[in-house]
Amino acid sequence: MARPETIRLHSDIRKEFERMSAIKEHGVTKFSPAYILKDIAVRFYKSPKTIENIVFGRTSIVDNYQAVLFA
Repeated sequence: MARPETIRLHSDIRKEFERMSAIKEHGVTKFSPAYILKDIAVRFYKSPKTIENIVFGRTSIVDNYQAVLFA
C-alpha cells in the first residue's frame, strides 16, 4: 500500500500535466508534452522520466484519479 503522501503527489502531478496540456493559444496547444514533462519535473524535484511514468500510469501505484483518467 502506498503512503497517502505518495498518492497525493502522483495525483497532483497528473492534475498539473492535464492543466498544462489544456492551455491553448490561437487554437493550438501552447506547450509540447516534452516541455510539460520537464517543467513539472523541475517543480516537483523529480526526473522527467519519473514524471512521464507517473503521468502515463507506468507505476505500481493506482489511485481513483488514474482509474478515471485512463478508463
